[in-house]
Amino acid sequence: MRKLLAALMLIPILAQAAGNDLLINQRRADDAATLTRGVSPPGGGGTNAILGYFGASNLPAFFGIGSGLSMSSGLLTGFSGAYGDLTGTPSVFAPAAHVHPISQVTGLQTALDGKLAAPGGTTAQYLRGDGTLAAFPALFNGAYASLTGIPTTFAPTAHTQAWSTITSTPTTLSGYGITDAATSAQLATKLTIPTGTTAQYVRGDGSLATLPTAKRIESYIGVTDSNGLLTVTYPTAFPAVPSVQPGPPSASTQSWVLVSSTTTGFSVRLVQREVLTVLSVQVLAGLVTNVAAAPAQVLVVAQ
Repeated sequence: MRKLLAALMLIPILAQAAGNDLLINQRRADDAATLTRGVSPPGGGGTNAILGYFGASNLPAFFGIGSGLSMSSGLLTGFSGAYGDLTGTPSVFAPAAHVHPISQVTGLQTALDGKLAAPGGTTAQYLRGDGTLAAFPALFNGAYASLTGIPTTFAPTAHTQAWSTITSTPTTLSGYGITDAATSAQLATKLTIPTGTTAQYVRGDGSLATLPTAKRIESYIGVTDSNGLLTVTYPTAFPAVPSVQPGPPSASTQSWVLVSSTTTGFSVRLVQREVLTVLSVQVLAGLVTNVAAAPAQVLVVAQ
């Protein structure tokens, strides 16, 4: 029965629909049924329009394209086609490539009039400073005799030469600023270049001798540990076991004991001897204890 009533309700609408009209299903406002409405295109067809929803009537409707809008190939644009409707247009435009006669270029003719005309001379001429042409003067013909101002002597350039090829060699040093009476024999008594080693030196009489070797002496400062020990490793090993000499302790009842000594390091211990009073006289007992946290300074001397 409901389907029949819905069909009967469509009959007036379908009867009123014309060619190119759109039939749109729309629910009633009370949501009790679906109605089919016919929407006619503007002007009966052939005019661009947009299908939308008209809020004043709550019905579908076509909306025409107003001025300033256009539709082409399904695209809606807002350009009216007028240049004045554009935004962001430049205020000036770079001119296209073109040519001008000289008369149309401001100041060009004046600038050209102040320029020097192309010279019309020959290859044997040159352009002088005033713009006139002149012939080149005669040049050097290549002969040494044609030169002027040739010096009578020439200073030699820096060079080397064997002593045996030098003539009139001096036998004294008088020519070098030494004028004492013994200059006649000085050239023959020069010291011969030594042929020793870097471990030698030249003594006053000209002989070679070996440089003395300095003893290696090092000093180490530290604090004894909880066992009274001070242990040191040498930065560089000694060639032989050196002499280890601790400095004097701060108390007369204390003494240093050398625990170990090698070419690579040493270890010393600081001990404290107990003091006993016997018949009002203080004597050192054989019992000793280790002294911790005591400052120590040890001198190490190579043997």
